[in-house]
Amino acid sequence: MSRALSFLACLAFGFATAEAAIDMTPALRESTENGITSKHLVFKDGAREITYELPSQWTHRSVGDSVKLIPPSGTMVDIVMKAIPLTSPQPLDEKGVAAVHEHFLRDVPPAAQALTVASEQLNTVPFGATNCEITATYQALGEVFVRRALYINLPDRQLIFRLSARRSEFENLWRTFRGSILSWHWTDPVAQDGPKTASN
Repeated sequence: MSRALSFLACLAFGFATAEAAIDMTPALRESTENGITSKHLVFKDGAREITYELPSQWTHRSVGDSVKLIPPSGTMVDIVMKAIPLTSPQPLDEKGVAAVHEHFLRDVPPAAQALTVASEQLNTVPFGATNCEITATYQALGEVFVRRALYINLPDRQLIFRLSARRSEFENLWRTFRGSILSWHWTDPVAQDGPKTASN
């Protein structure tokens, strides 16, 4: 089975068996292949696990119901991953997109000025579930910032991957962050023979 098909199968199985909210306080797991060490965040999702490959040299810290990611360079950068439980499925139809648009605007920093929503696009990331990407620009602290949030609505929860950075730094950071989002997948701990989990 190809990696893409395997990913989609794991994702679909994760949808069907998810029973509890994702614990957004991950463990850190390291693995080495061909002399290259990769770091993965491991989240508990009921009886299953979610693994996410941390971009090279990035660090993380848990903040309430979210995880903040910290790149090795760049200033005034805000990168967040969140998982919000849904009481019922919320398809990203016209009503669903309006809801995430409203959430995006509510979540903009209070100090933001001259906010302009630049784009709203569906399915910009091949995640295996419908997603909506919203991008806006704003001014703060004498700088122009770009803020982009990717909303992925699963049957029982909403995943949010959000990045804000100065316009001059944004595209390189987003390219790295977007690539890492594709590593997010569900695994079965019983069948897993991965490396030992390290503490944060």
